[in-house]
Amino acid sequence: VRGASPAVLESTRLYKQGVKAYSKGMYDDSVKWMQAALAETQGTTLLGGQIQIQMALAYDACGQRDKALDVYRLLKEKHPERKIRKQAEELEFILEAPKMAIGEDEMVEVKLLGKDYNFRDKWGTAGRAKTSGAEREQTLEEQYMTEEEVKVGKSWPENPYFQAVALTTAAAIAVYSAMLVPR
Repeated sequence: VRGASPAVLESTRLYKQGVKAYSKGMYDDSVKWMQAALAETQGTTLLGGQIQIQMALAYDACGQRDKALDVYRLLKEKHPERKIRKQAEELEFILEAPKMAIGEDEMVEVKLLGKDYNFRDKWGTAGRAKTSGAEREQTLEEQYMTEEEVKVGKSWPENPYFQAVALTTAAAIAVYSAMLVPR
């Protein structure tokens, strides 16, 4: 965010860490990140509203439904941003909707992703680990593709079928364009 204050930049950084923790199923950590982010900005700003929405989602995910409802109601009634009020109203409606009874045999087991995806930056005071250039984080391709798959992925334009399709498409566009030009 160009020209933003250091507090807004820090709040944004903390917010992004909380979203990352939430996406990995680390809901308690997400709440802590959001609380820290909210302490760095005003709750009445757009960013402050987004932080509170995310915090309420994390509260609900870790079983604190009443806290989530309190946040939604407060935002719905008092937040100056219409977008935040509307989102809070919709999420409150969803949270208050009757829940279906689901049997154990109908549930899907979702394992937490924290350890599997090298999520080192859990809640703590240590901050982000410093890495040298040689110890950089691997890309998804490097982590999950074999060396041969990476080579194929990088050389896909050399595929003769791709070249034939690309050439045919280019020719068709050229013919169509020529037909559109008045003579």
